[in-house]
Amino acid sequence: MRSVTPTSSRTVTEINMAVTADHIRDKIIKELAAVHVDVEDTSPNRCAASFKVLVVSSQFEGKPLLQRHRMVNTCLAEELKEIHAFEQKTLTPEQWEKQKSQ
Repeated sequence: MRSVTPTSSRTVTEINMAVTADHIRDKIIKELAAVHVDVEDTSPNRCAASFKVLVVSSQFEGKPLLQRHRMVNTCLAEELKEIHAFEQKTLTPEQWEKQKSQ
């Protein structure tokens, strides 16, 4: 891990934190009140450089796709600095239920 001097809002522990699927899942659930989150490490050797996520949240109701993606990107702003590729699908609970039944 690299050594970095913390900024006023981040600690050394937060900066050196490894980005994991569990960390991403937990943060999205907490910050976006997600009712369902799938996170897949799509890196060839599972080195946490590439992730694919499915996020289901009622906070997406009435919001266009771009705004939903921005919400997720804002939630994971620090983590995205360490990730090389990030694919996301964002659905409302109603859209998720409809998709599951197809």
